[in-house]
Amino acid sequence: MTRKPITISPDATVYDAVKKMVRNRVGSVLVVEGKKLLGILTYGDVMKRIILAGKSPKRTKVSKVMTKRCICVEPWDDLYDVVRVMYEKDVKRLPVVEDGKLVGLVTIKDIIRVEPHVLDVLIEKIRVREPERKPLFRGHEYNAGVCEICGNYSDKLEFKGGMWVCPKCSEEMEK
Repeated sequence: MTRKPITISPDATVYDAVKKMVRNRVGSVLVVEGKKLLGILTYGDVMKRIILAGKSPKRTKVSKVMTKRCICVEPWDDLYDVVRVMYEKDVKRLPVVEDGKLVGLVTIKDIIRVEPHVLDVLIEKIRVREPERKPLFRGHEYNAGVCEICGNYSDKLEFKGGMWVCPKCSEEMEK
């Protein structure tokens, strides 16, 4: 767990949030007022809600595009329960909250660094859950991998707008 996650005010601009993410080499910032967690802003949020929507990152407040309903864990939650939540909710990071106050952030990278065998468990669960998963390559058409917009795995990637995107992001691009 990262005890001092990168945070930002809801009144900051998306541009400032992205600068902070780049400077700190992280994929998200937690949006807080004091110690109270209000939301999270990820690169995926910026791509979908700013870039694809044609909005200005310098004029848009973080509060307007952040994900407000964060899935959180508590400091005493079991590591395997945290991994299960990440897997089931398809998220890579979870804010850690105690008594309504932000105390940290746990990411899948943190877990793999501390418990590398957890990755093996996840891979096995995916195999059990998706026994008839498509191969990574079908002829010359690449159809499985990570969406370049949201960062989620999909076995139905489409090449659109010069990027490999999942069906959900493909729909968003058409709006």
